[in-house]
Amino acid sequence: MRRLFVIFGHQAIDSIFPSPILDWRSYIIDMGDFRSLYGSVGFSFEGRLTTLTDRARKLAMTAIYGAIESKMTMGETIFLRGDLTGLSTIDSPDTLTTKDVKGVIRLARAYDYTVHLVDAHHKNSPNPTDTNSAFDGVWEQKPDRKIMRDWVNMHDIVQILTVTPHDLSEYERIVLVGDIQGAGDELQELIAKVPGGLDSPHNFWIFVGDLFDRGTTPVTVYNTLLPERKNVVIVQGNHEIAVRRASLGTFNYDKPDDTIETLRQLEEAGITKRAVREELINRSVPFFAFTVGAREHWVSHGGVIPAVLDAVTAAPGRYVTGLLADEVLCRGTNNTERALYGKTNYRVFADELDTACARRGIVQWFGHRHEKRMEGMSPLDFEAIRPLESGVEHRGGFLTAVMLSNNGAVETLIRVPSTSTVKPFR
Repeated sequence: MRRLFVIFGHQAIDSIFPSPILDWRSYIIDMGDFRSLYGSVGFSFEGRLTTLTDRARKLAMTAIYGAIESKMTMGETIFLRGDLTGLSTIDSPDTLTTKDVKGVIRLARAYDYTVHLVDAHHKNSPNPTDTNSAFDGVWEQKPDRKIMRDWVNMHDIVQILTVTPHDLSEYERIVLVGDIQGAGDELQELIAKVPGGLDSPHNFWIFVGDLFDRGTTPVTVYNTLLPERKNVVIVQGNHEIAVRRASLGTFNYDKPDDTIETLRQLEEAGITKRAVREELINRSVPFFAFTVGAREHWVSHGGVIPAVLDAVTAAPGRYVTGLLADEVLCRGTNNTERALYGKTNYRVFADELDTACARRGIVQWFGHRHEKRMEGMSPLDFEAIRPLESGVEHRGGFLTAVMLSNNGAVETLIRVPSTSTVKPFR
């Protein structure tokens, strides 16, 4: 979702997030908090309390930019809070100036974030005329920019961050497809096995992520999934994140060779980095929920325990998934030791996740974790989870999909053998 809310004013925001909800306070970067860390207390001749020298303020803003960038590398929703009472840092040390916000915009562009301006001073006016002029010159209105000049109310925030299940019972078939990993030929063969393919109005397609990398035909994948179709949903995987970062040049670790090779092949075919990011990668969503028959289904890339969604449930069927960092849904739920290092458990987790989802009464679909590492189970061997990653990028692997009937009663396994000659991992 990758959103940054710049909140002007200190109106209490406790009421906008329902309780119980994940502790939203950890998402807030407050100018006042950083001011107190870097400032000191003093009085001027005019009797004014001065808690932030100009130098200390610059240090505070440098730290704020660092905190924002750190959260952006995880794909976390961010709330930056300060004052917009007058644009003088002397009158109000907590003020975020035009220059400050320009720095935020630069980071947002670098990490492909959407920025929302939130007016906490006016309860009923999302477009306050007395503050719009403060940002003249900040916003560059160019077609290639996804940054929004967008004033919203405090209570709009939850709605923006909330996902609700889609009723897919109008479709004859719901097809959920595992990790493609750049295997375009196998993708086309799999699509041909489904009556009507991608363009049939009777089919709804859900791809669980990792469209690219490792496979040898990423151009075919790209061309197959364009143009955008209303009956196709792409869930964001870790390789979508990698492609986005490589296309933007924002890496906090070594660039993965597979991703660089993917972008090279796409560029050789005349597909620019911006095109692959904006026309395909940015269509992906971190989480998708749907209903067929009487059951609710969740789709994430990594597979998460229900407690993760329960922590951000605003009401039955209303999940504030915008409070979950991209990495949480891409890597899935893991034991503490693996989670601390941003790693995924590929073994000895399936039964626990299956039991938790069955107890919650939902079915969860995901990729990322290769089924051979998951005790060798196939997608239909479980009660309440459907793992769809089956190593199509390796010799002996498959591209896997499950076709679900519109009442949820019939599940049909579809598999296309890999044409890859790359030796599989152990």
